[in-house]
Amino acid sequence: MIPLEKILHESAQSVAIRGEFGSLSYDQLNQRSLSIAKQIRLQVSGDRPVAIIADRSIDTAVAIIAALRAGAPYVPLDIKQPKSRLEAMVSDCHPCLLLGGSPNTESLEWLDLPRLESSADKPKARDHEILPEPPRDGLAYIMYTSGTTGKPKAVMIRRDTLNDYLDGIQSRVAYNTDDICLHTASFGFSASLRQLLAPLSNGAQVVIASASQIQQPLKLIRFVSENAITVWDTVAPVFQLALEEAKACSQEPRQAIAAHGPATLMFSGAPLPWALVEELRNFYEPAPRILNIYGQTETIGVCSMEVPQQASTNDINAPAGFAYEHWDARVVDPETLQELAPGESGELLVTGDTLSPGYLHQPELSEHAFPSLVFTAGNAEKNAEKRERRYYRTGDLAKISADKILQILGRADRQVNVLGVRIELGEIEAQLRRHQNVSDAVVIQDKSDGDILVACVVLKTPQADKFPAQLRRYLADHLPAVMLPGRVVVIEQIPLNANGKLNYVALSDIVKKQPKKVDVDIDVDVDVDVDVDVKLAAAGGGLVENRLIALWQEVLEQSELNRESDFFDAGGNSLLAIQLLQAIYDEWGQWCDFPTLLDNPRPAQFCLLIEALAPDSDTNEYIAPLVDFWRSILENNALNENSDFFDSGGNSLSAIQLLQAVQELWGHWFEFPDLLDHPTPLGFADLLSGLLADNGKDDDGKSDDEKDLAKTPSAAGKHDPQLITLRQGSGKRTPLFCLHGIHLYQELADQLPEDLTVYAIYAPIELDLNKLIEENREQALEKLSDAYVNFIRKHQAKGPYQFVGVSFGGGLSYVLAQKLIAMGETVDMVGLLDTYLPNSAKRRLLHWGWAKVLQKLKGMASHVGSKKNVDKPIGGQPDAEDDHQRQARISLARAITLDPVPPSLFYVRAKIDVYDKGFDVKPLRGWEQLGEDLSDVEEIDSDHLGMLTKPAVVHLGQMVTKRLK
Repeated sequence: MIPLEKILHESAQSVAIRGEFGSLSYDQLNQRSLSIAKQIRLQVSGDRPVAIIADRSIDTAVAIIAALRAGAPYVPLDIKQPKSRLEAMVSDCHPCLLLGGSPNTESLEWLDLPRLESSADKPKARDHEILPEPPRDGLAYIMYTSGTTGKPKAVMIRRDTLNDYLDGIQSRVAYNTDDICLHTASFGFSASLRQLLAPLSNGAQVVIASASQIQQPLKLIRFVSENAITVWDTVAPVFQLALEEAKACSQEPRQAIAAHGPATLMFSGAPLPWALVEELRNFYEPAPRILNIYGQTETIGVCSMEVPQQASTNDINAPAGFAYEHWDARVVDPETLQELAPGESGELLVTGDTLSPGYLHQPELSEHAFPSLVFTAGNAEKNAEKRERRYYRTGDLAKISADKILQILGRADRQVNVLGVRIELGEIEAQLRRHQNVSDAVVIQDKSDGDILVACVVLKTPQADKFPAQLRRYLADHLPAVMLPGRVVVIEQIPLNANGKLNYVALSDIVKKQPKKVDVDIDVDVDVDVDVDVKLAAAGGGLVENRLIALWQEVLEQSELNRESDFFDAGGNSLLAIQLLQAIYDEWGQWCDFPTLLDNPRPAQFCLLIEALAPDSDTNEYIAPLVDFWRSILENNALNENSDFFDSGGNSLSAIQLLQAVQELWGHWFEFPDLLDHPTPLGFADLLSGLLADNGKDDDGKSDDEKDLAKTPSAAGKHDPQLITLRQGSGKRTPLFCLHGIHLYQELADQLPEDLTVYAIYAPIELDLNKLIEENREQALEKLSDAYVNFIRKHQAKGPYQFVGVSFGGGLSYVLAQKLIAMGETVDMVGLLDTYLPNSAKRRLLHWGWAKVLQKLKGMASHVGSKKNVDKPIGGQPDAEDDHQRQARISLARAITLDPVPPSLFYVRAKIDVYDKGFDVKPLRGWEQLGEDLSDVEEIDSDHLGMLTKPAVVHLGQMVTKRLK
């Protein structure tokens, strides 16, 4: 680590590392890491590793540098990983010491190791003290990667490998002391070393992005522009998401991002499409220098190069580049391992004098991955010689051009077999990405569905319903028929794992949840001979026929088909018939053979067949009305008893509307998770019938009061607070929290500035406080407000804060403001929207008044639930109150103390109150006792909740907007 040792002293006062909670100069980094390195040397001998808690902190970076300076190999432990995986890693490598990242390491209490705090106040090292350099061929670190057997495999990397790689990277990137480099890679991945050590070894500054910044692409790309980042080292899929988010911004923030981009963009870990290169060059002004980097954990890095201005006519992705001077790269036949000629594609092998020793404690795996081979060395025939060397089999398909440029084509292990033909999925993906409307694509083989190929595509813009058929015709013009995907699934984005690479498990789960369609029209004769002696499930005639019509329409992609449409006359063939019969089997549990469909090609005919074979049984009485609810709320008459509520377009708001309808008809309140677990009318009917049957039993040991309570939301148990994003702003303004509501505030959010983020939040914990409310309402309010504050601070860690709340939500806003101010936070706005304090009228509330509120609220739910999109699913109960809930909230309101008074308080009063005309209502609903502390008061021409709907909400939006910070 001579380059780093030298620069630590030469750049003493310059900022070396900056993170979420501070920064270190080069001198401070030198002193802290050197002190810890000296202690490591006193406690560690040989190649036994030290463990490092790998969180996103400066302390983690200090610990890594200290271990490298001490010459002790380290193994990173990501505390976010499952305990079982961490235990397997520790058991495998036997670390002797633990170096701390952040002190919050309760999840590692089981790890019985002595610990050195990287942030501890150690004795200061002597000026210009330099530790003797450890042996070059010793281990630098052990890093675990996923293994094909399910057991993590430990890659061993030597110090000379790391040093040579840093030299190679510097030769291509040319970091300088003016660079500010963004660190985003997990410290558990080898890319983190490039992002940390390469800049530091050349006097540059490293900025460690926080976990929240990494998880939000728009936040990350804004951070780059706002913090003068000059070098951004990322992966193509993550950058693609960030770029799409930036392009979706309004003009001013979009232009700001484009005008303050990085000088250098580095890509690694995934193919870099030429289309993305062109897109980012058109976005940034000026366009950055772009480098493509290729490598893997076993080598750290193999090659890199600056991406040229023009793409090759035949390549979809940018080239990986030229191999570093310390590597020799060869392309071989994957079966024979014989070297191929320049330009031919095969498996990539790399070798060098600093090649990894292999995998720790796995000699057989090491021998397979690092075989000893003999190739001809030397370019000229007369100088050619043969010698045996260890190579690493990368598993990547590649080709090397005559001028030594390496091009990565895909994975050698992604070949699949379709009808006896071996197919490379990468070729299909490349062709999909060439389509003008496709942003990205991945092809997988769905083994659960007859080994069918499924194309998962991300679109640049929404397309018509016929797009899958159009895409099929496009592919048919470029690929053999056997390579055409059997299904096309449109997804919002390609799922990625923690390393920014494709998450195949998550993608397969997405595919399984999609309605199955066959989009390929290949005329192949298939003989089907299946035993039909299987019991059929019973179903009502109308529902069966409607579902069959829907299946005809889905498989043939013709929405106009009806009960008399002939499957084959409408374009059905043998492959489509198999898909239809599979769908029928999935629906009713009966496999029918091909001749059966030939004899009954119309939905009306096939319906009679199913009904004739169905055994006698009683149909669940709840199914039909539930199907009507599904159809009415989701505005889709084609839905049936097996239609998934969420796959059919349902969201959190429409879910609340559905649960309200169920409660009104059958008197039982279900929670959001109940609908998640039973999303079809058939499944929900089973749940409903079982619960209502249990409630009707006399010998269940419950009192009548307990049975009544079980039918209300208060029986649901404890749940965390729930939040939805009503409007996603730019992130530059302080967000607004609308309290004690989940669908009340959408129209208000629509009236507020576009760059303001607006949240709606509700805490169902209130429903678990009923008994405590009766015994100690002050303590109940304290628990409720604590739940809100803790949850809100997870979404906004620091002030200032802004709140509005209607009715009880206003009083709760007041309490939260008091609590946050007592914690040292700033509250810029508290809006009380027609909030009543107890005893604000001389007589008690009339029940019909609250019934009117409930009626109004249900109308709002119906209006909002079917038309508004929600960012996050939510749980809990609707805002509508029954008498029991209303009394509980009145009791909670009695516990509100009005001192101290939060600043920036304003009150909006509805002209029409919830009381009968004969009641004496105080002008400010009981808040008069604040006196001069409540001088900002306005009145709006509406009733209690009418201020949240048009036309009154337009005026309310103006009132709130002028008070926002």
